[in-house]
Amino acid sequence: AVHCNALQHTAAHWGCGGYAGVGMVVRKDFQRKYPVIRKITPGGAVAASCAVAVGDEVLLVNAVDCTGKSVSEMIALFLGPVGSQVVVKARTPQRNKPPSYTVTLTRGYLAAPQVHLHS
Repeated sequence: AVHCNALQHTAAHWGCGGYAGVGMVVRKDFQRKYPVIRKITPGGAVAASCAVAVGDEVLLVNAVDCTGKSVSEMIALFLGPVGSQVVVKARTPQRNKPPSYTVTLTRGYLAAPQVHLHS
């Protein structure tokens, strides 16, 4: 069963009721300005995009600046109606990569909840 408690599960990864996320877990890295992608779940929108990588920093979600956002705040940004879209601007913190990229993801359910909150 999926428990709809942001302190136990990240809705950016799992949905509750008619709401869903995009299939990734983010964490707050106190040495970085932006939240960092910690895990990408196979079968989710993020994995299907082939654009997002573990370690990338999330700069904007639907034009909302993610500077200093907590995990709970990020959950609120990623959670939305099943089938709706979320636009994510992120960057890979490596010199040989482009400065940032934007990807449009469709929120949906995943096959099995295996999620933990990290902050």
